Amino acid sequence: MLDYIEDDSVIVVPGEIKNQVVRDIREKFGLKNIKFITISEFQSKYYFSYDKKAINYLMKKYGWKYEVCLVYLKNLYYVENKKYKYEKLNFLNDLKSELDNLGLLIYSPYFKKSLEVKTTKNVDELICTEILKSMKKM
Repeated sequence: MLDYIEDDSVIVVPGEIKNQVVRDIREKFGLKNIKFITISEFQSKYYFSYDKKAINYLMKKYGWKYEVCLVYLKNLYYVENKKYKYEKLNFLNDLKSELDNLGLLIYSPYFKKSLEVKTTKNVDELICTEILKSMKKM
């Protein structure tokens, strides 16, 4: 799957195969300065994360169940700070602003900065690249 990996790389992998990918890469390349991160970990560090305080706030203010709060919080990653044609998207945007103004969204500003000097790879993209290469050989 991988023929090259640079030192100081970040590899984004699906959570369900992370341990296998780590094992395979360590066997093939030995110990290198590589950070393995799941897609959800990447999202929470690149955009924002949340904790129990945000969930409790939503449960109290809106009367939502825990699972419903998680669905709303996960959907906040996909809205931009703009006006939408659809009321549901505007609600998500307003909710994101509300949580942000209350300090309930947790940002990792140094994570974005650290990516500027690292090579970032997405295992899904690498797998697709390998499949395309093997198809061209046929």
